[in-house]
Amino acid sequence: MEIHCPNIRGIRRNGFVQPFLSSTLIKCFPSLKLLNLSDSSIGDRDLLTLVTSNSRLEYLDIMRCQSLMLYMHIIKGAHRRIAEIHYD
Repeated sequence: MEIHCPNIRGIRRNGFVQPFLSSTLIKCFPSLKLLNLSDSSIGDRDLLTLVTSNSRLEYLDIMRCQSLMLYMHIIKGAHRRIAEIHYD
């Protein structure tokens, strides 16, 4: 998909998420601004990669992600990089 649509600006992925998805998204979709991972299986390591990368993310939704354990500590400084983050 990244070969044919490299300028994708938004992705919604619910359900099972492959480990290391965040690294792939950042590398393959440099124009990505909107990422909705609500109700997905994203883990703390992938969330940390998303919020510390040099990506263009402006919106991140991680509502109802049951695999996240340390997300409150991870997103504390993320608001400086990502303008809008939704979490519970």
